[in-house]
Amino acid sequence: MRVDAGDPVFVAWASIDAWSAEALISAEVRRRWPSGSASRLVHACPRCGSSEHGRPIVTRAEGISPYVSVSRAAGLVVVALTRTGPVGVDVEAAAPTSFVGFDSVALHPAETATSLEDRATTWVRKESLLKAVGQGLAVDPRLVHLSPCDQTCGHRDIEHPHRLHRRVLRVPREELRGQVARR
Repeated sequence: MRVDAGDPVFVAWASIDAWSAEALISAEVRRRWPSGSASRLVHACPRCGSSEHGRPIVTRAEGISPYVSVSRAAGLVVVALTRTGPVGVDVEAAAPTSFVGFDSVALHPAETATSLEDRATTWVRKESLLKAVGQGLAVDPRLVHLSPCDQTCGHRDIEHPHRLHRRVLRVPREELRGQVARR
């Protein structure tokens, strides 16, 4: 998948029953960038500094270490990998967005989401972008004002000094919505 005109972002998904996120990331790194250099997956929490949870980071003794993002929903694990810059991926089912009060915790005052699918799409757009800029949900999603979007979405989407490129992610289950963003 190309998120913009020149930079590949590789996306893979698998059943959580068959793969852990760590195993899928390791397999994709070996497949995409084979080399004699071993890869190691670590985690780094930007808020507390823990290595027990947080953003996944691939380290390699040789070569360029890829940027990685992970999302899980409805028994599916999705990973996005690229060597060109920070990446964020999110996938969600529409049903969990059906709770009363979604708009007040997820939408900017200038935004509307009229259906469950619109709510899930808005959520994955916000979370993938926040992951790509390294903030994740440390930023209140109500502060993120999304621009209108078509299928390619290749423009700045939130206030950030870097251009963000994003793409609708086609996931293998109809009930899910997905988005990948790269800085």
